[in-house]
Amino acid sequence: MLDHELKLIKNIQKKSHRESANILIKGYYSEIYGYVFKQTSCRQLAADITQEIFISMIRSIDNYNVERCSFRT
Repeated sequence: MLDHELKLIKNIQKKSHRESANILIKGYYSEIYGYVFKQTSCRQLAADITQEIFISMIRSIDNYNVERCSFRT
């Protein structure tokens, strides 16, 4: 994991830092959307599911532990 990425995660966990969340989401959005689109073949559905994935990620980020798994997974 990149040190910059870990700093963003810690900012979100400790301070609910919105800008850090936005940067983290922008870094992964294309990859996640692309994966979901390949599974659904529907742009709108892929966009909706991708949004739900990131909402879920933000809601559960307090439970993330860098020692247990990489953030990307």
